Amino acid sequence: SPYVLSGYRIHYNVKLALRSMFEAHNETSNIWTEFAPALVLLAVVVFFNIDSDHFWVRSQDTFTKSVLFICMPLIVARPIVSGFAHTLTCIDKKSSKMWWRLDFFSIVVAAAAGSIIWARC
Repeated sequence: SPYVLSGYRIHYNVKLALRSMFEAHNETSNIWTEFAPALVLLAVVVFFNIDSDHFWVRSQDTFTKSVLFICMPLIVARPIVSGFAHTLTCIDKKSSKMWWRLDFFSIVVAAAAGSIIWARC
């Protein structure tokens, strides 16, 4: 568009793309609305795994704990993969396609993992 004069990252290498996470551009909010909640979710998962005496964890049977142990990392991975998709899509067309496919796959896997947790817990 002739009216868009700046803000797009084109033909970056991996180093520049990763550095661009801390710059203002058209993907900045998309990147950080994925990474920030991922950090919070990761902290919650770590807390529940470290604090095994927590009342909720203590009340679950071994199978449920196993389901959570397998499914929670898959759910945490979803926003991380999406954040990297938004970050690294500017490298080239091939990597862009790969990252968006991984992003879609992570959404499907996280939805399945969440459904399993919901059905079991």
